[in-house]
Amino acid sequence: SARALVEYERTALGSGPIPVPDSLGDLVRHRLHGLSPEARDVGRLVAASSNPRERVIRAAHGVQESWVAIDQAIDDGIIERDGDALRFTHPLLRSVLYAEMTLNQRRHVHQRLAAIVGGIEERAWHLALGAEQPSEEIAETLDGAAEHAESRGAPQTAAVLEEQSTRLTPASDSGKARERSVRAADYHFRGGNIARSRELVESALGACPAGPAHAALLVRLG
Repeated sequence: SARALVEYERTALGSGPIPVPDSLGDLVRHRLHGLSPEARDVGRLVAASSNPRERVIRAAHGVQESWVAIDQAIDDGIIERDGDALRFTHPLLRSVLYAEMTLNQRRHVHQRLAAIVGGIEERAWHLALGAEQPSEEIAETLDGAAEHAESRGAPQTAAVLEEQSTRLTPASDSGKARERSVRAADYHFRGGNIARSRELVESALGACPAGPAHAALLVRLG
């Protein structure tokens, strides 16, 4: 998921976390060391959000006086208000806060955000990164989000969402996983990422038995 988060935000929002050299990471971690648990929790929620609006972060934080934790993080110089949006004062803070979370912490943060956000693509993304195991229900939600992204002219975002749908398809339904992988390949093709599109079709071919479906994939590859 950290890699997926970067890819989604690079294609959809152009503002994903950036790699942090160890020396800079140590300096940033030292700065974050003095944060209260409440302010750190706010920072993690903002770090995991593609569009961190204050009302969403307050609701996801879940504490009655969540505005106090946000004010603490602002007073500590970690984040700042920009209208209803919350922004890190430096992008490295976001990268380090997200990278330092354990896998379970990331899942929990994304689950909390998924329960609050309203946009179909944003909610599906948080559901994907919060999933603890394959889920057909979440996979179908991601299908719908990918279609939504494609309909608004964002095939690259659709491709990333559809790949998450493929990842979360239960292993017992290999045929559906193959269909989703091919849809992701089509989205990548429309978005101009021919290499990734070909890679996905070739992978689907390798898992597809001989027959009409295999022949159709050969035609698509051609």
